[in-house]
Amino acid sequence: MSADPTISAPPGWYEDPEAPDVLRWWDGHRWSETGFAPKPLQGWGPPAPDATNRIARWARTVFFWALGVGVCFWLLPMMLTFLPDPRAQTVGVVLVWIGGLPAFVLMVLAIVFGAIGAHRAGQLDGIGRGAALTGLFGGIGLLAAPALLALVAPLLALGFVASN
Repeated sequence: MSADPTISAPPGWYEDPEAPDVLRWWDGHRWSETGFAPKPLQGWGPPAPDATNRIARWARTVFFWALGVGVCFWLLPMMLTFLPDPRAQTVGVVLVWIGGLPAFVLMVLAIVFGAIGAHRAGQLDGIGRGAALTGLFGGIGLLAAPALLALVAPLLALGFVASN
């Protein structure tokens, strides 16, 4: 190969203009006569060290824990607060306060791990995308559930009172 005066690229490895499947050294003035290096194949070789996207699996696991804790110690006790019995309301408020914080922390962790896992899934050709999205959207849904319950429960209670 000869020098090409129109090329002003900095020195480095570039695709060989005559054989695009290999790399050739450009010294800034001319192509090397020897020292061909094979061009790396895309997607070939052992998987990346974290090709399993562990954080996406964590997002899904934390979401299911948040679901269990949230239903048992947040949503169900919140429903107790809408009952007419003052003792049931008191138990509901106490359980909401006790179970609300761990449920909230787990939901936020599911969202954060889900967002990170979804980003990594994009880098790993989709590995763990489903688990990451389960954590992300599941955590968001669980955070929205008490607000929706707080809006719907009084309407249901009004319908129940009006029918009696």
